Amino acid sequence: MCDCFSLPPISNLLAASSLTIVEVVQSALVLFILRKLPPKRLFNDCHPIK
Repeated sequence: MCDCFSLPPISNLLAASSLTIVEVVQSALVLFILRKLPPKRLFNDCHPIK
């Protein structure tokens, strides 16, 4: 049976660290974009439903 998908420990460490870096960069990008968006508008012109 071929054990093609087993990686040496150094490759596992490299894969885990690169995955962590990618996740941190994605989270930082999302937070940056959310900070740059304009604030949510309040609808003061609308009348409440009775």
